[in-house]
Amino acid sequence: MPLLWQVGCVVGPMLGGNLANPVKSHPEWFAGHETSYLYQLLSDKPFLLPNIFVSIMLLMSATAAVLFLEEPHEGLKHVRNKHDPGLKVGNWILRTLRLRKASVDKAANSSDDGQESQDETTSLLGRSDASVNKLPEYTISEQQESSTKEVEPDKGKMLNEQVLFTIATYALISMIVTVVDELMPVLLSTSEKPGQSHFPFKLAGGAGMSSAEVGSLISSTGTLGIVLMLTLFPYVDGRFGTLRPFRIVNLASIFLYLVHPYIVLLVQGPDDGGSGALAGLTSDNVANHIKYYAALLLFFSKTTIGALAFPEVMLLIQRAATHKSYLGTINGLSQMAAAAARAVGPICWGLLMAVGQDNDMGWLPWWILSGFCALSYLISLKIKESHN
Repeated sequence: MPLLWQVGCVVGPMLGGNLANPVKSHPEWFAGHETSYLYQLLSDKPFLLPNIFVSIMLLMSATAAVLFLEEPHEGLKHVRNKHDPGLKVGNWILRTLRLRKASVDKAANSSDDGQESQDETTSLLGRSDASVNKLPEYTISEQQESSTKEVEPDKGKMLNEQVLFTIATYALISMIVTVVDELMPVLLSTSEKPGQSHFPFKLAGGAGMSSAEVGSLISSTGTLGIVLMLTLFPYVDGRFGTLRPFRIVNLASIFLYLVHPYIVLLVQGPDDGGSGALAGLTSDNVANHIKYYAALLLFFSKTTIGALAFPEVMLLIQRAATHKSYLGTINGLSQMAAAAARAVGPICWGLLMAVGQDNDMGWLPWWILSGFCALSYLISLKIKESHN
């Protein structure tokens, strides 16, 4: 799941940046049609096209869920999957496209009731030799395991202390990453205020980067996230385990987000010797390059932390469950908590960002965010390594 998220982090900004404001970014699309309704519509609403594309993708996702997703719950899947009208339509589509054989659906529909009645009413002599001779092959250990009745788990232990700790850290990390994804593009694209920032508490304006530069930064770091999840995470998890690296990335995120707002100090100061960190030291071109690569370093650091933190916290959630029958409920609760955090975080930090910009306190949202990183780190100290 985190890997697919990183794929979306690459494709999404590329498509969004390419489709946004098409009248200005792609004038060749409308050559000779400047008086058309579509041209006027996209001129008045420059971000309509990427939103239409997102709506189409969401509609496709919802359609696929209705037609092809099956109920995975052990106690409900045999009944719901059999009588789900959406699955029936989806199976018909797959059979029509020759992507699924009709015998598969027939076997699935008859496996619950038809097979049992046949076994009880049909004599052994009436069966074919193949069905008689096709006996299940069990090892001794499997026979002993199947003959032992599984003990009913204690439902009171499902939401134990470790499960709650891991869900809390997952919600916090989800909120933090979402907030950073919101704040960082705003910080980078906000207009510069040369000479008005003073270390450490007066930070005015932003980095003044273009939308194209910000989009390329986000896409490049998304590509890095895919590479890290395929290479770095397996090595770190296999070499150092899950919990210790998870605590380290939580600790590192505290200091990483503390320094984020100070990228405005790299803005080239005015010619009269302003207070910018690069005032009078470099040319505008060199200063812009330094600012770009500093932003790239911040993005890379954030992506590295996310590439490690998300798979690790998912593993910790799975291992905190005391019984496999709890996994569905625990995963559902964790996703619900993360979704709530992703919804609340951007609203709160958007207000904090506005307050900080109005009062030349660009550090305000970032330092509060670092405080929540510290909270996530403290909770991670309560989590115990488990291999359930």
